[in-house]
Amino acid sequence: IILDGNGRWAKAKGMPRNYGHVQGAKTVETICEEAYRMGIQYLTVYAFSTENWNRPREEVEALMKLLRNYMKTCLKTAEKNRMCVRVLGEKSRLDEDIRSRIRELEEATRNNDGLHFQIAINYGGMKSSGPSERLPGRPPREGWPLRTSPRRRWRGFWIRRDCRNRICSSAPAAS
Repeated sequence: IILDGNGRWAKAKGMPRNYGHVQGAKTVETICEEAYRMGIQYLTVYAFSTENWNRPREEVEALMKLLRNYMKTCLKTAEKNRMCVRVLGEKSRLDEDIRSRIRELEEATRNNDGLHFQIAINYGGMKSSGPSERLPGRPPREGWPLRTSPRRRWRGFWIRRDCRNRICSSAPAAS
């Protein structure tokens, strides 16, 4: 799932962009619980791309604060649903406290046998020939990319050739 459009959604409702990001994080928790209940084995969310560093400094700081808080929430969800959590992408640009929380989360959940939940952070699909180069350890799985925004742009995402005709978006079909 490509997390996109939360800030625009909030703005359209007269709320600050960060409100949308917070609501999006809550929705991810619901999705994880439902995925586990439905017997889905693997779920990857693309949460923060390398392009996101170009957002206003205040917004990036708010997103990093949200990530710090989300790591705590995710640990509770992982315990409840036996989720195995991995964080994929280039972590070196993240602050040390975030990298430490990531290590703790991955270590605490590595033997869980429920949903295998992967969070892509600081990834850049256009810088590689495929996600396996930028997202080490990502298992090859069947699946369709889902985008949470009505926008239909796919810049910055590497999409497998066999998925290009099966892309799901919240956008209405073009007539």
